[in-house]
Formats: sequence, C-alpha cells, structure tokens
Amino acid sequence: MKNEELLSKKGSIELWDSNLINEIEVGTTRNSQIFISRYI
Repeated sequence: MKNEELLSKKGSIELWDSNLINEIEVGTTRNSQIFISRYI
C-alpha cells in the first residue's frame, strides 16, 4: 500500500510541476477525472 501511495504522490507532483493541470476544462468533472487518472 505504501508503494501505491508514493506513486500517487509522485504523479501528483509531476502533474502540478508540468503545469498541465491548467489545461483541464473547468466544470467538466468527467474530463478532469480522465485527465488526472493518467498521472495518478
């Protein structure tokens, strides 16, 4: 479980640092879930 947690945190940091988080269309929950699940 700890390894999964570390991978999730690493993916979150990569998503934030790459600035791709700003490309998610506001107000579209489904698109956000798909986009974020690719990294986390």
